[in-house]
Amino acid sequence: MNKIHITGILLALSTLWACNNKNPMDEEQYFKQIYLVGAYDHVFTQTVYYNDTEAQETFISVATSGSLGLDEDVNVTVGIFPEEVPIYNEKYIGHYSSLPYYSVLPEEAYDIPSLQTTLRADGEVYEQIPIYLDTKQIHCDSNYAIPFRITSVSAYQTTTDSVLLLALDMQNEYSATYAMSGSLHLLDETGHELDTTLTGKNKELIAVSQYELRMFYYDASEEDENIASDCLVLTINPEDNSVSIRPWNTEEFQYPTITQAGGTYTPATQVLDIWYEYTDNDTGQNYRIREALTRQ
Repeated sequence: MNKIHITGILLALSTLWACNNKNPMDEEQYFKQIYLVGAYDHVFTQTVYYNDTEAQETFISVATSGSLGLDEDVNVTVGIFPEEVPIYNEKYIGHYSSLPYYSVLPEEAYDIPSLQTTLRADGEVYEQIPIYLDTKQIHCDSNYAIPFRITSVSAYQTTTDSVLLLALDMQNEYSATYAMSGSLHLLDETGHELDTTLTGKNKELIAVSQYELRMFYYDASEEDENIASDCLVLTINPEDNSVSIRPWNTEEFQYPTITQAGGTYTPATQVLDIWYEYTDNDTGQNYRIREALTRQ
């Protein structure tokens, strides 16, 4: 057998070996698509902190599926479609669910500099579209969402369900669940504490603004229908961590008028120590409530 024939056989065997040992991961394993991160679950919730002076940034992300990078740069444009919010409410929440309906965040409450982005072939698998929120316009009890949908891509396809509702979880530095250790004191004519009743429970303190929290009165039942009649607002002064207290809804507040109130917040231990006094309209007796609230 001559050398040329042997060389040909070796080359053929080498090619066959290379084909049989080709790494399957060198080829695309999935159908490549462009999508909005979170659209599969329809709603993507971002935590946003109240700020009374500056716009707060959040974002949505545009991404590509697939096991390999893009073959080319892809320009992506998204749009805002308010009609998608009632569609979602009817389809996924319905009339008989206890979950609240979403409403469309008003345009004046946010700014989006650009609804376009580019996924680079040599870049990351996702890009963010920044959104700037005027949190002063977002009420703590609102259930706002911004509805997005991909409107165009320069290459590949979009996923079948490309609608994303960006929901907002509004917080501040102090909002959290607190363990409350409380006491109710009967006061004598000089303001000294006499009879004492103790109680304790966990309380959810809700962010109202950058430095305000809403809290249910002492041991009141924490039900949504009782918010107007049973809630107080704690305002924390960031300069000295003093606390002032007022009713959430002065007209509907069902308890006797608070005559005096105050407290402090200790950042190191994340403890709120508050007190408030009132006069029983029927008996004329004066009472003081103390609450020590420790962040959980």
